[in-house]
Amino acid sequence: MGMKGRIAGHVLRRAALVAAIASSLFYGVVAYRTFHYEPQLLLTCFDIEPDWRAWICEKVLKHAALTPAQVQALNSEGGALYPVLLENPRKAEDMLSLFVSHGVDINAGDPRTESWTALHVVALGHSAERVALLLRYGARTDVRDQDGNTPLDVARRALKRFPDDPNLPKNIRLLEAAERGAKVTNRS
Repeated sequence: MGMKGRIAGHVLRRAALVAAIASSLFYGVVAYRTFHYEPQLLLTCFDIEPDWRAWICEKVLKHAALTPAQVQALNSEGGALYPVLLENPRKAEDMLSLFVSHGVDINAGDPRTESWTALHVVALGHSAERVALLLRYGARTDVRDQDGNTPLDVARRALKRFPDDPNLPKNIRLLEAAERGAKVTNRS
């Protein structure tokens, strides 16, 4: 290799080093700023941001403990609903597990929605997989909203209004099975 080849190799190695440092700084700044986001925003980031940003949001949420104030805020908003509605079912379960392990009450009601719990919301026609997920993590079928309705009541009422919804009969079967104490699976 001649002198020009050695110089070109040296320049390329320097350029690669500068690019690696710049990239690390960029990711570091983004991660630092992301670290201060609320858990709800971090979860939203999973579904709407580019892959690299979603990855950062996930890592920040997994490695930063939820503060007592964040848990309290989540519980005041029916906080188990946030992770269970993530588009990716595996991530939904991972985040639900994380939230529950940090003290988020899976049965907390949201006063903005007649004190509906996450189970009330997903019983309305989301996939049976989401209903089963909440039930596996301890969602209770006997929690009533401010009008006295259980998630099963809400699903039955919705089926009368929307008889063609393919999710509602499955959700009703899962909720009925849970009320009878049967083992809950996501196969219905």
